[in-house]
Amino acid sequence: MLRPHLVHGEGDRWVVPGLVRLLREVSATVTGCAARHSMIDVDTLGRAVVAAALSPHHGPGAHYVGHPDPVPAMELLAAVCERVERPGEGAAVDVATARARAAESPRALHYLDLLTADHWFADDAFWKDLDCSPGEGFARTFARSAPWYRSYVTGG
Repeated sequence: MLRPHLVHGEGDRWVVPGLVRLLREVSATVTGCAARHSMIDVDTLGRAVVAAALSPHHGPGAHYVGHPDPVPAMELLAAVCERVERPGEGAAVDVATARARAAESPRALHYLDLLTADHWFADDAFWKDLDCSPGEGFARTFARSAPWYRSYVTGG
């Protein structure tokens, strides 16, 4: 069983679009989010699924599958603001202010909670056992999918 935490890239209708909704709700970006996340782009996840299915060395059990380098929440937010949508004309608020502004939106509060709690699951053995590369890091893979995200969040 493969367990990715946050999957990003073309077709993602949850992670980045949810962050855009949060940032629109608070009319700013959020500062002070120290959490780290396990993330994987959709293309690398697809390669991992195929490699696991075809590998004679891959036994039963659950494996966290994500890029081995965690993505800091602030890096994720910066990428969204720089490459997809900059809410509030570049304004920034701290977590407490963002929580107050999003108080009436359970979904926005869920995304804010996501940004403030670590969700990093290290499982380097998965990539080694399959002799499969975890691919490029978040910055490069996100940059390739940014045009798709911009079109998706604007309804284009």
